[in-house]
Amino acid sequence: MAFQLTAEQEMVRLMARDFARKELEPIAADRERGEIFPLDVVRKMGELGLLGMMVPAQYGGAAAGAVSYCLALQEIAYSCASTAVTMSVANLSTEPLLKFGNEEQKREYLVPLASGKTLGCFAVTEPNAGSDPGGLLLKAEDRGDHFLVNGTKVFITHGEYADVVNLIARTGPDKGNKGLSAFIVEKGTPGFTVGKREDKMGLRASNTVELVFEDCRVPARNLVGKLGQGFKIAMTALDSGRIGIASQAVGIARACLNEAIGYARERKQFGRAIGSFQAIQWMIADMAAGIEAAQVGAKLGDISFAIARVATKAGYKINIIPEKAEMSFDCRLLPDTDARAFVSNLEQMVNDPGITFAVDWPDADPAFAPTDGGLFTSIDLFPRVTVRAGTDLELAQSLHREAGEECYIAASLNCPVTHSPEIRTA
Repeated sequence: MAFQLTAEQEMVRLMARDFARKELEPIAADRERGEIFPLDVVRKMGELGLLGMMVPAQYGGAAAGAVSYCLALQEIAYSCASTAVTMSVANLSTEPLLKFGNEEQKREYLVPLASGKTLGCFAVTEPNAGSDPGGLLLKAEDRGDHFLVNGTKVFITHGEYADVVNLIARTGPDKGNKGLSAFIVEKGTPGFTVGKREDKMGLRASNTVELVFEDCRVPARNLVGKLGQGFKIAMTALDSGRIGIASQAVGIARACLNEAIGYARERKQFGRAIGSFQAIQWMIADMAAGIEAAQVGAKLGDISFAIARVATKAGYKINIIPEKAEMSFDCRLLPDTDARAFVSNLEQMVNDPGITFAVDWPDADPAFAPTDGGLFTSIDLFPRVTVRAGTDLELAQSLHREAGEECYIAASLNCPVTHSPEIRTA
């Protein structure tokens, strides 16, 4: 699978790298130790278009696309992980307005957010609810021309410095994920205050605070989308946030790898640099292979086909029938790889009840057949993981075009695979 960056993507990457090395790297350690939020640097990032990278130009964004966003965020994370968190959340905070806001809201709030004139945050987590949004308790009571908001949000990234808060609140009597709605709350709104600042072990230059709402009057016009759409809006925004988290991890890993290489060259034991010892070389090689696999995954971010989320883990073959597509992964697993765990990881990664997985075992000598719950003992076995999902023809064809003709990925599940996609129309 050949991923050739476009001239624009390479330009974005180099721009972000140059900015990070000059503006972030020299001050990162001091700001981390002093817990100093780099607001001045964040404003410069906004001027460069780094805070609205996937927002169309008509709304003040850079319209750079997901791949460019991933590349830029990696470079920022390489030089300063804390600033990368800010960049990621700032981009995420544009998603609710871009995909669910009305035209008036987009002009009033999205344009300044995407252009970096204002900074946005995303407030979902509460003291007793985080991974389970259905447990949210913060309430927004409909009072006609406004909503009266009461409750607390915690662990909100750069909430102390945000001009605009994307707030998820409970507006209906329904429990669980139903009855949640999304709002825009401006800094300085009466009844809205910043509470406790978290004293963290790491990422200290990334501000993390509590937000308190006490009889806070939010205008009815600041409802984003429709009443009851809050869960959908939150999950849609967090979907884009996941590629941001992944890109931060890749950037940090690259920095760690370069530090490790530098140290291995300088540190001497037994009269020679430790980098000359095979054990150290293996460690560095494993780090490099994992980073390369992760970078391939990040570059898939611009593919619109949902099943592409698992394409970083295996090769695929697409058989297209009218209005449906079937994707099968032909995998060569390493010795001692648990096939069931492999499929379980795929299922968790896609997390879509409309997509099913199955493992078809190849014909093989019974002596070499998988045992112990699918634990492989021979790399000569080729299981096929089949993924089925209803989708439209155009999206499946788009995936094939993105895939290219050949692929060899050593993915993070330690599963080297071969790839030879083909499309057959039924």
